Order: sequence, then C-alpha cells, then structure tokens
Amino acid sequence: MTYLLIVPLLALVGWTAYNYSKQPPDPDWGYFHLTGFTGSKWGKDFEDIKSPLVHWINLAFTKALGKRKSVARVRFLEYFVYGSVGAIYFVATGNFAPALLYTVLINTPWLWSFTGNVSQFPAAMIMLGFAFPPLAPLFWGFVVMYEPKMILPYVAIAFISGWWIATAIWAVIAVLLVLYLYKFQKEYWGWCVEAFYRMPMDMDRKRKGLYSTWVTWWMATAMLYISPIFALAVWYKPDILFWIPVIVYLLFIARGRVVRPHHVIQIIPWIAVAGIPFPIVLLFVLCDFFAAGFYLGDWWQRHYISLRDAVYETMVAGKWLKDKPGSIYVFGMHSEVYVWAEKPVPYNCSMQIEVRESSKRIRNFKKLYKENPPDWVVETPSQNVVAFDKAGFQLISQGRMCKIWRRMK
Repeated sequence: MTYLLIVPLLALVGWTAYNYSKQPPDPDWGYFHLTGFTGSKWGKDFEDIKSPLVHWINLAFTKALGKRKSVARVRFLEYFVYGSVGAIYFVATGNFAPALLYTVLINTPWLWSFTGNVSQFPAAMIMLGFAFPPLAPLFWGFVVMYEPKMILPYVAIAFISGWWIATAIWAVIAVLLVLYLYKFQKEYWGWCVEAFYRMPMDMDRKRKGLYSTWVTWWMATAMLYISPIFALAVWYKPDILFWIPVIVYLLFIARGRVVRPHHVIQIIPWIAVAGIPFPIVLLFVLCDFFAAGFYLGDWWQRHYISLRDAVYETMVAGKWLKDKPGSIYVFGMHSEVYVWAEKPVPYNCSMQIEVRESSKRIRNFKKLYKENPPDWVVETPSQNVVAFDKAGFQLISQGRMCKIWRRMK
C-alpha cells in the first residue's frame, strides 16, 4: 500500500507539466529545439555555447512524439519526464519525503524552470545517482557531457567516493573523442572550439561591468526561495563531505557574469536527499504551490514579467509565418520564432545572445545575407550587433515588441 504514494507524486508532475505546456516558450527553449522543429543543425546552421548533447536530448523529445509533435506536447513531455524521476527515486528507495521535495523543486517556477534551461537534465541524472548508487558514475558522466560546468563537482564527488575506475574510463572516452574530432571531423572540431572556448572567452571579456550588482532582481527572488530549504538541508545533513560538490559548483557559477535562478536547479538532488522530515517538506510544498498561484494562470506575468510581452508577440509572429512561403530571418534573440514557424535558420547564424559574441559567425552572416536576403524578417527585442537594413523591405505587421517585414520583389 505504501507504494500507492506514487500516485500523488505523478499527479503533481502531471499538473505542473500540463500548466507548463500552456506557457509560450522563451528564446532559450526555442534555441535548444531548433533541430527538432526546424531541422537546423548544431554547429552547421547555428552555434551555441551549450553542449551539442543539450540539443540532441531535446531532439529526442520531439522525435518521441513523431508527427504529433507540437510546442505544447513537447513541453509537457519534457517536464513530465524530469519530474517523474522523483517517483523513480521513491520506488527505488521507499523514501517519500525526498521524492516529494525533488518533484516540486525540479519544476518550480520560482527557479524559472518554465524557461529554456539546461539544468533539469543534470539534476535528474544526479537524483538517479542517489537512487541507484552503483550506477552513479554512469549518470554523472552524462551530467558532465551535458553540462560542462559540472566537471568540478564531478571531480569532487569522484575523489570523495573513490570513483577511480569510472573516472579513468570517462577520461579515456573523452580523450578518444577529442582525438577523433581533431583527426577525422575537422569541421565539427572547429564548431566545438568555437562553442566551448572562443565564444565563452569573448562573452566573459565583453560582459565585465554588465550588471551593477551580483544579486540582481531575478537572483534575489530565487535566493529568497531556495535559501530556507537549503539551510534546513544543511541543518539535517551537517556532513561537509556531502556538501563539498555543491559548494564547489556554487563558487564556480558565482564568478560568472550572469547567474540565473535555473542555475540553482543542479543542487536540488542534494537538498532533496538531505533528510528533511516529511512535515517540513509538506509545509514547504504547500507554501510553494500557494505562492505560485497553484501553478494556474500566466506564469510569465507572475514570475518573469519583463519577458512576457515579447514571448507572446513572437509566438503570434511565428504562427502567422508558418504557412507563408519563403525563408525568414530573426533579428534579435527570440529564436522561438523559428520554432513556431517551423522554418530553418539561414546563413549559418542566429542572433541568439551568445552567438552575437562570435565575430567570425557575424562576418560570414553579413556576406551570405547580402548575397541572398530572406523573404521575411522578424525584428524582435534585444540589442543586435548587426542592424537590420530596411531597404527593399515592406513593413507588414507592427506590435509593441515585434515587427514583421516582407522583401519586395
């Protein structure tokens, strides 16, 4: 009878995922799903500072739905899968309180889980590692391949846990992969160097002084949300060795120029399994749901209002362009327009924020764009390194945040 508790866990996951599916996606979510919805390929058609595994995992969700795929269905499937890891942990361990806490934290809007983020997959893998300790090194290998920021926590936990053989195996795999790319996949090797070295270095240099304070408004809210439950986790698990990987990770991301609420999602498994008693967990869950309006309504309005109008307007623009013949190009960071329109990224370059730092991509884009302008241009909010030249284009639609232009022939 105890395992009937899996029903409320999955009910919570389903409720959250359903309400997620009704929220329009943001630029990052759109960017990570370009391959699945438009056929554009990582590296060849667009670049990203994230691992290609991020795009491949998201592609797998769209492939799983086949011809029935839609933005809403893919979003529902993703959040249901990540949230259901809590139920898997419960079945594996019989411990309900950690499973419940994980189930709520992994999808909480207070950590911007409803935006495009790469944090839920590594958090799910880490939680599975806690559920099945003998397989933890395997899960952690996928964590690092998916999110390279987790390499230092992996080193820490591998040293503490004595994962010498597993670490050696992963190291050999990594070396062989690097040699293979360098020797036989020169083009892919160049994309990797661009994604993991050149663009991050350019971003780090250009973003100095971008924010006047480390604790921005978005991180102030996230810290206010996560700090009490994190403090309780430390209180009930006062083991420094247990927390060293978390400390290493938090120190690493703190030195970055931009820390977002969803960057904290990676530490959720440690908080969940720290041994916080069930009554406190239940109280926290009730507070989470009450403060989030029971996950009903417009999450953008409640949790990220500065981006709300833009994601709704770009959704309308993309849907309108879906059945229009011809190519489109999006000036601005809102790559979700391509997803809604289901049209590929041209010129091997998008204007996603990170890619704007790549002078090589931008130079090549200018050349290709001039040789063959797109049939449609969508202007979206955000600073552009390349200004849209309106000559030869006619304004078709203008909203408060978004404009649609058609090339005159």
